[in-house]
Amino acid sequence: MKASIALALGVAALLAIAGTAGYVVLVNHGQLFPSSGTSAGGVGSLSVYVQDAPTGAVATDPMNGSVNATATFSHVYVTFSEVQVHQADAGNDSGWVNVTTTKTVDLMSTVSVSGLLGTAQVPSGMYTQLRLNVTKAWGVFESNNTTVNFIVPSGVLKTDDPFNVTTGQSTSLTIEIDLNHDIVHADGMWLFTPVLGPVKSS
Repeated sequence: MKASIALALGVAALLAIAGTAGYVVLVNHGQLFPSSGTSAGGVGSLSVYVQDAPTGAVATDPMNGSVNATATFSHVYVTFSEVQVHQADAGNDSGWVNVTTTKTVDLMSTVSVSGLLGTAQVPSGMYTQLRLNVTKAWGVFESNNTTVNFIVPSGVLKTDDPFNVTTGQSTSLTIEIDLNHDIVHADGMWLFTPVLGPVKSS
């Protein structure tokens, strides 16, 4: 009788140990080999720069394209209220990522060197659009140092040059704005109508 009880207790103990060991192995297995679907996405650093084409800011007549040599500016200030990039395969509204907030840049000082608009940590991956919001622009005449405010017909500038942001790496984008063609004097008004050139990625 005692031998039967001892045998039963021994079997129960072995089953308990085996069950515990199996549980430990299962948990450790889950920790060692996590599901790929639960891994967090990476981030990278993105810097956005702006640069003026090396021709100087000269107003043009939109009627015949002639150059008005008296309208040369020593400074052209542009206020960018927001710079955003759009993730590939994301929704039109949900895919935008902010890079920077309000920043004013003198584009005439960026002929030979680019001006930094902002730097941010963004999700890694491919991006297909870049958007700049312009809220204000004004220039200072080189001849008499007076200031003129520009009308900005379209406050949103976009480009669809694709680029990649790699996890743990830094990506720089340089946007070119050609002031020689983007400042227009018509009907007594000064207009700032920038068109973004190709985006250089590095």
